[in-house]
Amino acid sequence: MSNMNAVGHFYKEGVVVEKNYTKAMQWYKQASNHGYSQALYNQAALYATGSGVDKNTEKALETIDILKKNNPKLFYSFLGELYRIDKQVETSVKYYKKAAELGDPRSEFYYGFHLYTGKFCECDPKKGVKYIRSAARNGIGTANLAMARLYEQGADEAGVKQSDAQALKNYKIAARSGDKRAQLKLAEVYKEGLLGVKKNAKESFTWYL
Repeated sequence: MSNMNAVGHFYKEGVVVEKNYTKAMQWYKQASNHGYSQALYNQAALYATGSGVDKNTEKALETIDILKKNNPKLFYSFLGELYRIDKQVETSVKYYKKAAELGDPRSEFYYGFHLYTGKFCECDPKKGVKYIRSAARNGIGTANLAMARLYEQGADEAGVKQSDAQALKNYKIAARSGDKRAQLKLAEVYKEGLLGVKKNAKESFTWYL
């Protein structure tokens, strides 16, 4: 089932094969018919964004509804994403909070970001960083990028002490996850000799690729 979902992802992103949302939907449906929850999420996301199908929020919600009991973490994460796409940020944050409290890593990042900035929810930088750090430890690239920037500058209000070594570590994790911003940052770091590293033109060039 996970293999079917992976094939759907290949078609959605154009990895190895030519991008084709129709085929992605077909593979997601096959995977979800075999009980693979993530495929339902991915299928609903195509309806929500109108990728390869007519945009249909009702169909997206109908598709994902089965997860409310079977996988509430994924269910609330999807609702957070759905309302974020629709630019209903305050409602989005409410659902990201529910998913984050259930341990969904992506939701931990989004909810943590809003807690840290105080946008569309209460402002609590320390609590926000707690969620962002948890997301980073669970491999979310954008969360690692956020932690790298916090360590690079230091954030006393959030209890984050400045650390070049920790910033470098998080930039590398984010870069290896495919985050282009982190990759460009590392290219600059090695080109200019920042964050306590020696200048290294060869290493810098590898991050530009």
